[in-house]
Amino acid sequence: MRGPRIVGLALAILGLAVLASADYKKSFLDGCKARDQSNWQQTAVKMREAISENDREGERVRAAGMSFEGYYPHYYLGLAYFKSGNLSAAATEFAESERQGAIKSNAELYSNLRRMQGSAPSPPPAPAVQVAKKEEKKEEKKEEKKADDKKPADGPKSGADPAVIARAVERARNEIERGQGLQIAILEVKDSQPFVPVWQHDPNLQEGYSLALQKLNRAKALLQTGKTKGEVTEIDAAADIASDAQADLVKLQSAMAERKTAYDKAQLAAKAPQGQPDKVATADPTKKKHDDEELQLKEKAEFDRQEVAKQLQRRVGSANTMLSMLEKAGPDPAVARSKSEIKSLVQRFSVIGSGGTIADLRMLGDRLSEALSGANELLSKVAAASGGPPPTLVDAAASFFNGDYQRTVSVLEKASFAESRATAHALMLRAAARYALFMVGGGKDEKMRALAAADAGACHRRDPKLTPQRSVFSPAFADFFRKNS
Repeated sequence: MRGPRIVGLALAILGLAVLASADYKKSFLDGCKARDQSNWQQTAVKMREAISENDREGERVRAAGMSFEGYYPHYYLGLAYFKSGNLSAAATEFAESERQGAIKSNAELYSNLRRMQGSAPSPPPAPAVQVAKKEEKKEEKKEEKKADDKKPADGPKSGADPAVIARAVERARNEIERGQGLQIAILEVKDSQPFVPVWQHDPNLQEGYSLALQKLNRAKALLQTGKTKGEVTEIDAAADIASDAQADLVKLQSAMAERKTAYDKAQLAAKAPQGQPDKVATADPTKKKHDDEELQLKEKAEFDRQEVAKQLQRRVGSANTMLSMLEKAGPDPAVARSKSEIKSLVQRFSVIGSGGTIADLRMLGDRLSEALSGANELLSKVAAASGGPPPTLVDAAASFFNGDYQRTVSVLEKASFAESRATAHALMLRAAARYALFMVGGGKDEKMRALAAADAGACHRRDPKLTPQRSVFSPAFADFFRKNS
């Protein structure tokens, strides 16, 4: 069942982009109708729907005839929250709308946004005597001047410099992302076959991991609170806590390696015949050092073999997706041969499994890559005739959702597309794969991060309206894409 699901996710990026483009406009306009009726609950629902599909403000959306609405879903969602009394949520949305900047081109809406940002938590009591219109206008001008003097950045009570807040937020986000990268790297190692027994028998490792994870979650919560209130001290605290979590995770990695060596030695000692400890104690120190080095080499070889096996497992997932695509290609002798070859290689993997030698696993992975490339060429011809999304792009998306990020990058580095839309999708997908490799690597490969940022920028220049769907991509990548586009 995984193959069809992956194809569906891939098509969610490629085949349904036009539908998504139409849906966010409909949701936004429905929200505007609810706004005009002062139905703030429905306004919030529809604006959230629009944001989930396109959170970039600024375009003009045709309402009817020559009537247009400015696309400011964050502003109107903030307005709905404000009218409903949820001032904290309103401040977050107003801050995001102001950060994007498009709202500033509409003087009336921006003035309202600034006034609501500086408003008190509860509405003022109704006056006993009606105030003259002239006096009301004077009061409004005074409040507008106060709001302009304060210039809050991300929250209603902030008096900090917006540039200072922006730098603090960027630092905190980077620290949290690096921590999450280390967390992912540890997850992959601890769940691998050589480390499972070590992890299960050492509660200190589990406790250390849990404490580091709690720090990361605390940092994320503080960052969100700091952004909402515009408090630089809370944002800086989030960065410091995330940095501490990184240090804890690095120590945990070293502890895991030490525990693994100790565990393996204990296992060998338990299997040794009676009397062996005395021999070990009186053994030649040179021989003992040689034995230790040999054991470390064996451990490294086993670890490398496990990594190659996991990579091949992901490639098999891509192969199953390709088979699903080939089934839909119709009766063709070349397609039939391609299906047969891929099925044979997948069957070969099921026979040798993860217990094969590293040489066998690598050879099988290379053959499978060649077979998938050949299948892509066949499907390109079918797609050209049917007008569907390019198979190379679908194959790359399938590899991405199977966790084979390196193959996604390799496929898209060699690919070229005639249509600008397909090129934009390819750049976004390659940015996502490179960002995933950066995170899995513990957030240390700045070159990979820079390449991901370059792809995101190129994608935005190619198609400014194309943004990662949060239902498909991770929130972390969606934020990364937005910051670099």
